[in-house]
Amino acid sequence: MRLPVSSLSPCADDRPYVCFSWRYRDAFLTLSTDRRVILGHKGWSSAFATHCSEKDKWYFEVEVLPSETQSLRFIGYSPEGLPPLKAHWRVGWACRYQKYDVPIGGNAHSFALCGACNEVPTVATGGLRRPIASYGASHDLPELKEGDIIGCFLTLHEPRWWLPDPRKDPKLHEFLQAGILCSPDAPPPCVVNEGAWIEFSVNGQRLGRVFEGVIGNGVYHPAVSLYMGAKLKLNPGPDFAFPPPPSEGFQPCSDMRRPHIP
Repeated sequence: MRLPVSSLSPCADDRPYVCFSWRYRDAFLTLSTDRRVILGHKGWSSAFATHCSEKDKWYFEVEVLPSETQSLRFIGYSPEGLPPLKAHWRVGWACRYQKYDVPIGGNAHSFALCGACNEVPTVATGGLRRPIASYGASHDLPELKEGDIIGCFLTLHEPRWWLPDPRKDPKLHEFLQAGILCSPDAPPPCVVNEGAWIEFSVNGQRLGRVFEGVIGNGVYHPAVSLYMGAKLKLNPGPDFAFPPPPSEGFQPCSDMRRPHIP
């Protein structure tokens, strides 16, 4: 049985660089020593990067590593008697307005590229998962595979309106202790950041602006979700496999700041 909110230590994010947060993650996820590689368990689990931003243009990459579904164990099944298992993952951007045992893309403050090997990617936000073609992509989409590099682009303009400081609400103390900035059952309203957009790429192939006109003001972290033994590697930069053209002005997420509200 999972606890309603993770009780991980708030003092554990001591790496001097951008990596997966020890605190802003589901306890069932396993991190490498450098906290750049993350391994999923049986159910959906999410993790956020240690750093974030509320404005400017940002880019990071995630590599799809070989899954470890064979290491999972289920009561009542021998390893040989298990039905076929398939790892799934999500990669994108999210504000800390959710529990960590649900996937990103589940509310209006998170945006994800959804994938599994040998499948065409889809996208999700607000709890809805849709084909990328529904957002106007006109080119053929690649089937995903191990070793793929997923590029994540975010453009945010200076917010004109700030969400209320959750530290002023004593009812949110339990969630703030876990690094969650609201009651996950009652996230703040989405106030659109005019001109903001999100795009993804697969091995350098740009998939178009799949989210535009729906991205709210907020503090966004690079974020991932993993299911059934999926395994991912974070590359916040500055050295990328498929860097955006310098003329586009994207900054590596290695230059992001730590959150003002930890």
